[in-house]
Amino acid sequence: MDRLGGLSGLDRDGFNDRITSIRAHLSMTFHRFLSGEARRLAIGVNGLALRAWDPFCRQHDATMVLTRDIIRGPDQSIAARSYILPHRDRFTSELEWEEAGGPGGWVERQGFYVYRGDRLVSPGGWLGLGGARAWTREESSRLARITLDLPTTMDEAWRIDIRKSLARPPAWARARLAGIGTDARRRAREVFAWRGGGPTGRRSGANKDGEVWPWEARGEKLVPRYRVRRDHPAVAAVSELLGDDAALLEGLLSAVELTVPVERIWLDVAEQGGAEPERPTSSEIAALAAPLASLVRSMNNPGEAGERLDSVLRSLGVVTPALRAAVIRHLGEN
Repeated sequence: MDRLGGLSGLDRDGFNDRITSIRAHLSMTFHRFLSGEARRLAIGVNGLALRAWDPFCRQHDATMVLTRDIIRGPDQSIAARSYILPHRDRFTSELEWEEAGGPGGWVERQGFYVYRGDRLVSPGGWLGLGGARAWTREESSRLARITLDLPTTMDEAWRIDIRKSLARPPAWARARLAGIGTDARRRAREVFAWRGGGPTGRRSGANKDGEVWPWEARGEKLVPRYRVRRDHPAVAAVSELLGDDAALLEGLLSAVELTVPVERIWLDVAEQGGAEPERPTSSEIAALAAPLASLVRSMNNPGEAGERLDSVLRSLGVVTPALRAAVIRHLGEN
């Protein structure tokens, strides 16, 4: 509370903003107690009960929960578990996405969550790990959150101060923690880059369901060249429909691949602070629905039209319920 004080002298809006920050801080710091995971504790601010904020979105079906790791020290052990949170498209609304980000937002809240006796001591950050170039909070790793549970007898080893607000890992734990962090950051980057359901590796050609992904990276340079996969079901279906004119599609795709504005994309993302493109508008959805319906009809894949549509949308990394509904309407009308 020492960092969240200073309520005197504020106007009404400033006072309310500070109270909101205090509520969010307490809901995060004592979330295990408020939720009943630890000895239940009730906290109220100005007569309003606090609700626990779960940093790990454990109620969301798309949250990835990894295996629990035990790191053994000279006297006692600590427990670690990584969570890879869902991609933005998997949340039902902007409000749900923002609430899951937590106090300070998604980038600020990534990293290790250090608990001492179930009380949250360090809500995110990478504990100075990462070697000569210590990891920083980056957009690409914002979905990675890792719990670290410490016994209360490890205060000295972890250099936890009297305010219980900072923690620094001892030498014997750093290598294991770095390995856990590396894995979590890699997985988070895959979800971030491939819209929540893509390949398990940077240059992989299929997603987790075995469906071919539309883009692949070629070359071993720092910035690879990106190519549209010709064996993607949607590309193959259009090529088959064109018949003898399929060379036209090949020429168009090859030309587009030569002009993918990688540098411009990186610049735009950096200037916007990592913000993602806006979701498609209603007019864009209407324009896409008919061509996608025609594509689904042309595919020779077994199964109902709805199943073929879902396969295409997943392989394209599209999670837009409104688009799916619009295509289904077109398929039903024709």
